[in-house]
Amino acid sequence: MIDQELIQQNIEEQNWELASSEIICPYCGFAKDVDYEMYFGDSPVSVYEEGEELITCPECGHEFLLEKRIEWEYGTYVKE
Repeated sequence: MIDQELIQQNIEEQNWELASSEIICPYCGFAKDVDYEMYFGDSPVSVYEEGEELITCPECGHEFLLEKRIEWEYGTYVKE
């Protein structure tokens, strides 16, 4: 869960080095969890592709740039 006070502080300071598993609008702080059939308002988000994407906030209507970084992690276990 995202700390709303930290979001507001970052908006006021225009400091967006906050990496998150949620998409956060840098204008109003609206946050949404990412799922595999992801839409952020009316904007589709390609969750399996790294890179940048222009999306529109469904809360305030501002367009902003979303940077996506994908990291995969695997674990292995002994079969009992």
